[in-house]
Amino acid sequence: MSKFYEDLDKARARLAHKLPEAEEAVSVPLDSSRKYVTEVDFNAKPTTLNDQLFYDKGALADLQTDSSLPTNDPAYYQFLDEFLRDWASGTDTPHRILKQIQQTLSLESARARLLSIVDFSRLRDELDHAIKQLIPHSSELKYAFDFALDTEAVQKASVGFCIPQAGCKLTITSKTKIDFETGKTEFHSVGDLGPFDIKLLGAIADAITLKFDGVHFESVGGPVRCDVHFRSVVMGPMFKFLEQLQKFLSPKKGSGFYLVPLAEGVGIEAGYGLNLGTISFGNVSFANVSLNAAARLPFDARQATFTAGLSRRDAPFTISIAPYGGAGFFLIEASAQGVTSFEASFEYGGAAAFSYGPLSGQGRVMVGVYIRIGKQGKIAATFFAGGAASLWIFSFSASLYITAESNSGESAIVGTATFTFSFSIGFIDYDFSVKAQQRLEWGGKKDEHASLSQPQRPPGFEPNDATQFATLRADTWCQSEHWGRHLEHFDMTLAQDEEVFV
Repeated sequence: MSKFYEDLDKARARLAHKLPEAEEAVSVPLDSSRKYVTEVDFNAKPTTLNDQLFYDKGALADLQTDSSLPTNDPAYYQFLDEFLRDWASGTDTPHRILKQIQQTLSLESARARLLSIVDFSRLRDELDHAIKQLIPHSSELKYAFDFALDTEAVQKASVGFCIPQAGCKLTITSKTKIDFETGKTEFHSVGDLGPFDIKLLGAIADAITLKFDGVHFESVGGPVRCDVHFRSVVMGPMFKFLEQLQKFLSPKKGSGFYLVPLAEGVGIEAGYGLNLGTISFGNVSFANVSLNAAARLPFDARQATFTAGLSRRDAPFTISIAPYGGAGFFLIEASAQGVTSFEASFEYGGAAAFSYGPLSGQGRVMVGVYIRIGKQGKIAATFFAGGAASLWIFSFSASLYITAESNSGESAIVGTATFTFSFSIGFIDYDFSVKAQQRLEWGGKKDEHASLSQPQRPPGFEPNDATQFATLRADTWCQSEHWGRHLEHFDMTLAQDEEVFV
């Protein structure tokens, strides 16, 4: 019992500390029985330090210490008798405290006071934080790839075009993070390729070799940023006569990695172009000379191929002796089985190129022919008119390119006209392109407007194996394709005026 009263006194002390206005409700006035064990002031205002619970706790502690007090001390005997009578009648100290609390403190006031004391908002935040620590709020996926390139294996697979050097490795690391709370996704990928060489003619001949110290590419989910570290150009035995020009073979503006969609089919072409700029010797100038090597990666069932060439079809080299000039490009394409095709174009007309300090430019108007031998053979007639110039960080170009080409095995001509314009200031580029295409079948546009039923034969006439029927063909122009040609099928002078009465 002494321990119960001691715990009760501690509990009401904490309540009185949190709710000062509750001290009066938990303090019990003294009754006459407490005068037997101590000297008390019955007129004093009861507090937690002089009320009946306080003195009950002290008297019960004495009785617990010396259990002989009720028999040896009449005062303690009288106290114990009154104490037990109070418990029997329900007027003991704990019951009196509960009744005073019910009469003095309302539930709403206690609740309001409790809310003002306890910071439930902070408690809720701490509880939310604890729950979030138990539930995953983000996911992170990391990927690392490290592969050493074997020189002989890569050289054989690329038909001699790509030759990794000692210590060449392909390293790729990527990290993807998804935040489940915000839905935000972060992606970062970094790749490095060690030193390697590119032979422009592969295993066919030792002509020109491009040496690279490596490639670094990086992406954060958008366009891939690629840095190609070019070292030098080495002339092979086939082009020994060009060694005197080797001092000009240093990268100019426009050199670097490029990534473009395939001209035919679905896929990409990734490669590197080395622009040699404009080279002039008196009245003779070489412009737009570039060495290119690339890999063509189709997204369908076609096999991947490697290409190497001198300039490109969309940007041929130009040799001019003002005011005349010629242009062209050469390209070899090969797969793992060997050379698959050869492309070239030859153009002639008027051309001019100049280079004065930071100012350089070129222009040409030419006609020519384009051929492709091997896989998907093709021949085309071409017309080009355009030019480009650059000064410091400013550069612009405009061109009109028209082709009429025919693929092997097809009886059609496809005409294409492309107008392009570009302007750049430093790293800001503005490009504009318009393309129109028309396909013409051999023998003109064929459009069938009527059909004839089975030929009518005279009675009694039956065909035999020697019978030949006439072939009927209607060559007309559809009005939706060419209104002017469609009108040529009609004689408009036969039209008669009509009077309409309303």
